[in-house]
Amino acid sequence: MMTGRAADVRFAFIVPQNVQITDLVLFCDCLQIANHQLGATVFEYDVIQSEDVSAIGGIGSVHDDTRASTKPFDAIVAFGTSSASFDYPPKLLNWLRSQSRHGARVGSIANGAFTLARNGFFKGHSVALPLHAIHAFRENFPNIEIAPDVFVSDNHRFSCAGGVTTIDLAVRLIADRHGFELASSVADRLAYDLKAHRARHTESLIELEIGRADPPTYAALKVMQENVEAPISISSIAMKSGVSIRQLQRRFACLFSTTPTRYYAKIRLWRARSLLQETKLPVIEISQATGFGSHATFSKKYRSEFGKSPSSERILVRNGEPSASIGSMLWSRSVGGNRELAL
Repeated sequence: MMTGRAADVRFAFIVPQNVQITDLVLFCDCLQIANHQLGATVFEYDVIQSEDVSAIGGIGSVHDDTRASTKPFDAIVAFGTSSASFDYPPKLLNWLRSQSRHGARVGSIANGAFTLARNGFFKGHSVALPLHAIHAFRENFPNIEIAPDVFVSDNHRFSCAGGVTTIDLAVRLIADRHGFELASSVADRLAYDLKAHRARHTESLIELEIGRADPPTYAALKVMQENVEAPISISSIAMKSGVSIRQLQRRFACLFSTTPTRYYAKIRLWRARSLLQETKLPVIEISQATGFGSHATFSKKYRSEFGKSPSSERILVRNGEPSASIGSMLWSRSVGGNRELAL
C-alpha cells in the first residue's frame, strides 16, 4: 500500500497530442514500479498537454485550475512526436522558460529535442537522439553536438534517444535517488539490459557516422580508431587521409559539428569508458591504453565528457551499478504528480 509521504521527485511531462506513446508509457511504468517497490509515492509526474487538455490513454486527470501550472518543478521532460517540425504555442514556451529560470532542469526524449533546440534550450549543450533523427537534426542545428550515447546531461539540460532507452533515463534517476538495488529491480521487471542496449547504440552511431563520411573523412576516422593507444598528430591524420589540415577541419565541422582534435579525443574517451566498464584493468593502465599522457589529464577530460571521474565510473561498475550520466549533477531536488495541467 502506498503511503501518504510527500514525493521526493516531481516531474512535468510536456505531452503533444500525437506523442510517441511508448516513450511516455515506459517512463511512467518505471516510476510506478519504483513507487510500488518502495510502498510510497516517491516519484510523481504532472502531464502538461501542449495543445489541449484531452485525456491521453487514461493517464492522469484534467485540472480546471490552471494556476497549478505555475508551481516550480524539478525537471521538465519534452516528449517527442512523429514530426520533427512540431512546436509549442507561445504560452507554453513562456511557461517553460520561466520554469527553467527558476531552476527546473529541462530535457527531451527522442524528437522532443527538435522543439527544444528550435527554441534555444540546447544552445551550448550536446543532445542524445534516435539514430534515424541524427541527419535531420544536424542539418537543422549544425552548431549543436550530437552525443554518442542513449542519453546525456550537462548542467541544466538532458536528453534521451527514446524508445526503450527511455528506461535508461528513468532507471538512472531512480538509482541516483534510491540506489541500484531498486533501479535494478525496475529494469528486471521490464526485462531490460541496461548495458547491452547502450553499447549497441554507441556502436551503431559510430557506424552511422563512418558510413556517411566522404572517403578522406572515412580514412581519417579509421586512422583515429587504429591509433588510440599512441595518438598521432592531426597533421599526420590529414596526410594519411590525402587532404590538408584545413580541408579535414572543414569536413569534420560540416559532418560532425566539431573539430578533428575533439572527435579524436572523444573516440579515445569512449574506448576508455568501455575498458572501465568491461574490464578490471587499473585506471592508470586504461589511461595509458587510450593515449593520455597523465592520470590527471585523463581524469579531467573524462569528467568533462561523462560528468564523473574514471575512479567513480569504476566504483559504480564494481558495485554493480549502472553508469549514471545524469546522477546527482541533474537532480538536486526532486520532480512532478500524475495529473494533467492545462496551460
